[in-house]
Amino acid sequence: MNRSWILVFALFTAMPVFAQGCDYNALSKREDIRYAIDEAYRETVLDETEHGLSVGPHTIEKQGSGEQVHITFHLPMDTIAFFHIHPRAGWNRPSPFDISEVIRLQKILPGVCSYVLGRDYGGRRTVFEIFPNGSVEWVGIL
Repeated sequence: MNRSWILVFALFTAMPVFAQGCDYNALSKREDIRYAIDEAYRETVLDETEHGLSVGPHTIEKQGSGEQVHITFHLPMDTIAFFHIHPRAGWNRPSPFDISEVIRLQKILPGVCSYVLGRDYGGRRTVFEIFPNGSVEWVGIL
Protein backbone atom coordinates (compact mmCIF):
# COMPACT_ATOMS: atom_id res chain seq x y z
CA MET A 1 0.00 0.00 0.00
CA ASN A 2 1.52 3.34 -0.96
CA ARG A 3 1.75 6.32 1.41
CA SER A 4 -1.13 8.29 -0.09
CA TRP A 5 -3.54 5.40 0.49
CA ILE A 6 -2.30 4.99 4.04
CA LEU A 7 -2.94 8.70 4.67
CA VAL A 8 -6.45 8.50 3.19
CA PHE A 9 -7.21 5.40 5.28
CA ALA A 10 -5.89 7.08 8.45
CA LEU A 11 -7.96 10.23 7.87
CA PHE A 12 -11.10 8.26 7.06
CA THR A 13 -10.89 6.01 10.10
CA ALA A 14 -10.14 8.96 12.42
CA MET A 15 -13.28 10.88 11.37
CA PRO A 16 -16.14 10.93 13.87
CA VAL A 17 -19.02 8.60 13.08
CA PHE A 18 -21.54 11.45 12.72
CA ALA A 19 -19.26 13.78 10.71
CA GLN A 20 -21.84 13.70 7.91
CA GLY A 21 -24.51 15.11 10.23
CA CYS A 22 -25.60 14.89 13.84
CA ASP A 23 -28.63 12.89 14.86
CA TYR A 24 -29.66 13.59 18.44
CA ASN A 25 -32.56 11.13 18.20
CA ALA A 26 -30.17 8.29 17.34
CA LEU A 27 -27.78 9.26 20.13
CA SER A 28 -30.56 9.55 22.69
CA LYS A 29 -31.70 5.98 21.96
CA ARG A 30 -28.42 4.53 23.24
CA GLU A 31 -29.10 3.27 26.76
CA ASP A 32 -25.56 4.03 27.93
CA ILE A 33 -25.92 7.65 26.82
CA ARG A 34 -29.32 8.03 28.48
CA TYR A 35 -27.94 6.59 31.72
CA ALA A 36 -24.88 8.88 31.65
CA ILE A 37 -27.04 11.93 30.95
CA ASP A 38 -29.40 11.03 33.82
CA GLU A 39 -26.40 10.63 36.13
CA ALA A 40 -24.94 13.97 35.03
CA TYR A 41 -28.28 15.70 35.66
CA ARG A 42 -28.34 14.23 39.19
CA GLU A 43 -24.80 15.46 39.80
CA THR A 44 -25.64 18.98 38.60
CA VAL A 45 -28.46 19.12 41.16
CA LEU A 46 -26.16 17.95 43.95
CA ASP A 47 -23.15 20.19 43.30
CA GLU A 48 -24.81 22.98 41.26
CA THR A 49 -22.00 23.00 38.67
CA GLU A 50 -21.86 22.25 34.96
CA HIS A 51 -20.90 18.76 33.82
CA GLY A 52 -19.64 17.44 30.50
CA LEU A 53 -19.75 14.06 28.78
CA SER A 54 -17.86 12.93 25.71
CA VAL A 55 -19.41 10.10 23.73
CA GLY A 56 -17.48 7.73 21.50
CA PRO A 57 -18.74 4.85 19.39
CA HIS A 58 -18.54 2.51 22.41
CA THR A 59 -17.55 4.72 25.36
CA ILE A 60 -18.72 7.62 27.47
CA GLU A 61 -16.33 9.67 29.57
CA LYS A 62 -17.03 12.36 32.14
CA GLN A 63 -15.27 15.54 31.13
CA GLY A 64 -15.20 17.43 34.37
CA SER A 65 -17.42 19.89 36.15
CA GLY A 66 -17.24 23.43 37.40
CA GLU A 67 -18.57 26.92 36.85
CA GLN A 68 -17.66 26.55 33.16
CA VAL A 69 -16.76 23.27 31.50
CA HIS A 70 -13.84 23.63 29.06
CA ILE A 71 -14.24 20.99 26.37
CA THR A 72 -11.64 21.48 23.71
CA PHE A 73 -8.41 19.99 24.97
CA HIS A 74 -9.10 16.68 26.65
CA LEU A 75 -11.58 14.85 24.45
CA PRO A 76 -10.68 11.41 23.10
CA MET A 77 -9.95 11.36 19.36
CA ASP A 78 -12.91 9.02 18.72
CA THR A 79 -15.43 11.48 20.25
CA ILE A 80 -18.62 11.70 18.19
CA ALA A 81 -20.66 13.90 20.53
CA PHE A 82 -20.25 16.18 23.50
CA PHE A 83 -22.99 16.88 26.04
CA HIS A 84 -22.72 19.93 28.29
CA ILE A 85 -25.21 19.96 31.19
CA HIS A 86 -26.28 23.21 32.88
CA PRO A 87 -27.15 23.01 36.58
CA ARG A 88 -30.09 25.35 37.19
CA ALA A 89 -33.58 25.87 35.83
CA GLY A 90 -33.59 28.62 33.25
CA TRP A 91 -30.01 27.91 32.17
CA ASN A 92 -31.07 25.79 29.25
CA ARG A 93 -29.64 27.78 26.31
CA PRO A 94 -25.94 27.72 25.40
CA SER A 95 -23.97 30.67 26.71
CA PRO A 96 -21.67 32.71 24.46
CA PHE A 97 -18.76 30.87 26.15
CA ASP A 98 -20.33 27.49 25.29
CA ILE A 99 -20.66 28.54 21.65
CA SER A 100 -17.05 29.75 21.43
CA GLU A 101 -15.85 26.45 22.95
CA VAL A 102 -17.75 24.46 20.29
CA ILE A 103 -16.26 26.59 17.51
CA ARG A 104 -12.78 25.88 18.93
CA LEU A 105 -13.65 22.18 19.31
CA GLN A 106 -14.56 21.95 15.62
CA LYS A 107 -11.03 23.08 14.70
CA ILE A 108 -9.57 20.19 16.71
CA LEU A 109 -12.18 17.46 16.09
CA PRO A 110 -14.33 18.45 13.10
CA GLY A 111 -17.76 16.87 12.99
CA VAL A 112 -18.26 16.32 16.73
CA CYS A 113 -21.92 16.86 17.61
CA SER A 114 -22.33 19.35 20.47
CA TYR A 115 -25.34 19.66 22.76
CA VAL A 116 -26.28 21.79 25.75
CA LEU A 117 -28.74 20.23 28.14
CA GLY A 118 -30.56 22.24 30.75
CA ARG A 119 -33.92 22.81 32.34
CA ASP A 120 -36.60 25.29 31.44
CA TYR A 121 -38.49 27.11 34.19
CA GLY A 122 -41.05 24.30 34.22
CA GLY A 123 -38.28 21.82 35.13
CA ARG A 124 -38.35 20.01 31.76
CA ARG A 125 -35.01 18.84 30.42
CA THR A 126 -34.21 20.77 27.26
CA VAL A 127 -31.69 20.01 24.52
CA PHE A 128 -30.01 22.56 22.22
CA GLU A 129 -27.53 21.73 19.47
CA ILE A 130 -24.62 24.06 18.76
CA PHE A 131 -23.42 23.98 15.16
CA PRO A 132 -19.81 24.54 13.98
CA ASN A 133 -20.70 28.03 12.72
CA GLY A 134 -21.96 29.04 16.19
CA SER A 135 -25.66 28.87 15.43
CA VAL A 136 -27.95 27.20 17.96
CA GLU A 137 -31.09 25.14 17.44
CA TRP A 138 -33.57 23.75 19.94
CA VAL A 139 -33.64 19.95 19.53
CA GLY A 140 -36.33 19.01 22.02
CA ILE A 141 -37.24 17.85 25.48
CA LEU A 142 -35.35 14.92 26.98
